[in-house]
Parts: sequence; C-alpha cells; structure tokens
Amino acid sequence: MGRGAGAGRRGLTALQRFIEALPAGKQLAITDIPFQPLKTLARARVQPIEGKLHFYSTLPEALAALDA
Repeated sequence: MGRGAGAGRRGLTALQRFIEALPAGKQLAITDIPFQPLKTLARARVQPIEGKLHFYSTLPEALAALDA
C-alpha cells in the first residue's frame, strides 16, 4: 500500500511539533533530503529558522557550517 498525501501532511505536522519542542540552545540540521520529501517541504514553504532549523545538502556540509 502506497503512502498518500495524508502521510506527508502527518510527517510535516510531526516535524513542526518536534521543532517547536526543541530545548533552548538546541539546533536541528536536516541533510541529504530525498526528492519527494524535499518537494513536500517546498510545497509547505518550510524555511530555515535562525538558530533552530537548518538545511544542508550533505552531513559534512552541515557539520562544517555548524562547527564554524
């Protein structure tokens, strides 16, 4: 059975709740996003949040940026 659009919305809701629940000073870096989830994030207009949520193409890129 395939995953429908509802699964994407539930995933977005879960991600938003997770981000909102991040303790102060904690950051979330999302890397290596496959095409379909990336498309879902773009459609939902999910954007980086300064000091909280970051997007990077690769894990090494994220580690370098967050270590700087």
